[in-house]
Amino acid sequence: MKQKTWLISLLLTLALLVGSLGTTQAQSGEDFVWQYWLPQNVTGADDLKTALTQEVRDTIAAGHLAPFRVLYGELTAQYFWYQRFDGVYTLALAYPYLPADLQAQVKTYLKSEMSQYPLWSGDLLDANTGTRREADLLTAGEIGRIPTGYSRRPKLFGLYALWLYAQQTGDWPYIEQNWSAITSFYNANRGEVSQYYQSLAGAIGLARMAKQKPTPDAKMQATAVTDITNGLNAGKNFAQFGKNATTVYYWEDNGWSWTSTHVFEGFQFLNLTPEIARFINTDSALKTAVLGSSAKDTYSLKRGEYMFPLWYVAQGNGFNRYFGEGAGNPPDAKAMIFPLKAWVQKENAATLRLYVDVPDALIGDFYYLQGLVYTLQAHGKDCWEDLRTAAGECGTTIPTPNPLTLTPTTTPVPPTTAPTSTPTLTVTSTPTVTATPTQPPTTVPTIIPTTVPTSIPTTIPTGVPTNIPTTVPTGVPTNIPTTVPTGLPTVIPPTAAPNSTPTPVLDKPGVVIAVNTANSQPGQEVAVQIGVVNVTRLYGLQLVCQVDPAVLTGMGFTGGDGFNPNNSFFVDQGYQLASGAWNIAASRLRPAPAITGNLLAFTLNYQIKAAGNTAVTCTAKGVDEEGWTIDLTVTNGTYNNLPPTLVPTIVPTSTPIQPTPIPPTLIPNKMSEIVGFVQYPGRTDYSNIRVVLLLQNVPLAEVVTGSDGSYRFTDVPMGAYELALSAPYSLVIHQPVSIITDGQIIDQGVTILPMGDTDNNGKVDLVDAAFVGVNFEVESSLAPNADFNVDQIVNIQDLVEVGKNFGLVSPLETTTP
Repeated sequence: MKQKTWLISLLLTLALLVGSLGTTQAQSGEDFVWQYWLPQNVTGADDLKTALTQEVRDTIAAGHLAPFRVLYGELTAQYFWYQRFDGVYTLALAYPYLPADLQAQVKTYLKSEMSQYPLWSGDLLDANTGTRREADLLTAGEIGRIPTGYSRRPKLFGLYALWLYAQQTGDWPYIEQNWSAITSFYNANRGEVSQYYQSLAGAIGLARMAKQKPTPDAKMQATAVTDITNGLNAGKNFAQFGKNATTVYYWEDNGWSWTSTHVFEGFQFLNLTPEIARFINTDSALKTAVLGSSAKDTYSLKRGEYMFPLWYVAQGNGFNRYFGEGAGNPPDAKAMIFPLKAWVQKENAATLRLYVDVPDALIGDFYYLQGLVYTLQAHGKDCWEDLRTAAGECGTTIPTPNPLTLTPTTTPVPPTTAPTSTPTLTVTSTPTVTATPTQPPTTVPTIIPTTVPTSIPTTIPTGVPTNIPTTVPTGVPTNIPTTVPTGLPTVIPPTAAPNSTPTPVLDKPGVVIAVNTANSQPGQEVAVQIGVVNVTRLYGLQLVCQVDPAVLTGMGFTGGDGFNPNNSFFVDQGYQLASGAWNIAASRLRPAPAITGNLLAFTLNYQIKAAGNTAVTCTAKGVDEEGWTIDLTVTNGTYNNLPPTLVPTIVPTSTPIQPTPIPPTLIPNKMSEIVGFVQYPGRTDYSNIRVVLLLQNVPLAEVVTGSDGSYRFTDVPMGAYELALSAPYSLVIHQPVSIITDGQIIDQGVTILPMGDTDNNGKVDLVDAAFVGVNFEVESSLAPNADFNVDQIVNIQDLVEVGKNFGLVSPLETTTP
């Protein structure tokens, strides 16, 4: 059994009641809460593991995935995997059957996803954001939008997915740091527990998290257990739960009453879990109703197999009303029927293999992945682990936790020993070093904190934004400008209504908050556009916006011309239901250039909660390419049913003049010198940067900079050299230096180190982005390798360093100015 992290509270010492999936032995309500199904000795399924591994690798490589749009007919498009929890649940389910390297990638990917799309929000994913899964090319008009009716569907299952993520990866600190938001979400939706089976599972996840997190919450645990008991009693009325699910999942199709005769109303089986299947198995009347005795039993498995006889075949033939007068199995037919086959009917592994067909979607087909896992699990022995006692029916003991951590290695340095065949150097004396500061340590200490304070933000980048690419981009995206535009727009699109009132003209860099107040009814959306004006070389932007939570509630953000998923990273800590605050940061992503001029940065989307007015008050922090703060004046907005505010016309400032390089200077009758400065971005103290003089990759001399960042090599004979510049958490820079005659002073000018390598592995990648995101706004004492400008906090300046250097690998071959 693979190791897992278990943080066990010994508040309860009840005896273990042994049971297995499919038995008729009576279980108490608490057994459904605390006993977790974990098949043992899975053998004979290597081919399934191989298929699962490849599918997961492809999913991770694709980054954030857009919902899957399906139209196998003539009228109505349907959408799948639009819930924030779909991917988290599926990849957490697959986690134990993946190789170790992929498990690490899955954990990083999921934390990135949850940073932008926290599971304690009922908001749906945007149909137009992310990598597409369809085989055909779709226009934006064809993709459309997720229907508003989808928002009525159950939300609480996200908490089961969140528990499963922590259970599989051992990331209980993530649960701890976001506990307030998690419990608020549960309390706002706990009425679902007595209406839907999947929401019962969500309450089970909440109870488990309350017990297993580092600081148990006995009160919330008791609340959830009470809700679960009531939900289990209500769930015995299978017909009522079937009606409840149909009410929220069903759609109106031109008002034709005969639609229902061509749709399997098995929506109550979506997101079924082993615990709920066990509950069904232990109640004979309920199990009989679920399986059904004839095809006339509306909500039963028998009905589903009658409606979709080829339910396991991707796009299999079958007339249905999902897509108008269409033919083709809906993808969720597998999600409704496969778990019943695996966990209620208890089909053997050989039979379940017959149901593993091919994906409907080109990439990230979560129902296909789930089916692979169900079939894998059937190759093992049933075992229920008890979370109260750390023991299971198989006689096993929960292993010692082994969570994934990012441990920095030694700082990349040039080789300290010469190769076996040392090149002959044309020197008459060994070069000398005029300054010999104290050497820095040769290794970087391990800094990953063992505990995380409760003040850590409620999401990462829970972020990097989930839209972080997992591969190094090879070219400049076509929609990213490669030069700074010379013209400046006079308004932020979309243009305001004719009777809009412009705000005063700004004469310095700033942020203008433009609130579109065209909508005024509860439930309608309000777009708050964040415009940057008169900025120069802006690379990162952080906002903390405040509204009255009684009037507006946050839904999500939409990219603009300045920052969007194609050219930027986002760290979105999410809208806080209780306070009305929203903290969001974005950094441009290499090779996107810095922003100069006026444009729409991005949009915060709110929903009207109740009638009333509210100010939209924001604080803003800008950062340039070198990590320095840009002072921004904020012009705030107001939601007051007035037309949107125009962004003022701004006269641009000139682009900063770059310093003129100093040409080599000759000193008669002397050997040459190499001088220069190397600096950290966003700091004023440039001490302890290592500068090594190399000849054919062999170190000749080394200095360490003082506070001004200067270095000097004297008595250097003629030859072709390289300088290697490095520091902890920076990529190594190699600069060629050519001395063609004696008496030269070669001035290398000022070099800025490319920071962002949190684990010192010689590249700035997804791991670094995720680490900065997860520690965003955390004190640097807890994550010093993410605080690149040593201002004692991980913030937007540090995110910018990752963004502008993302994809770069040591050593960087550069030239001097």
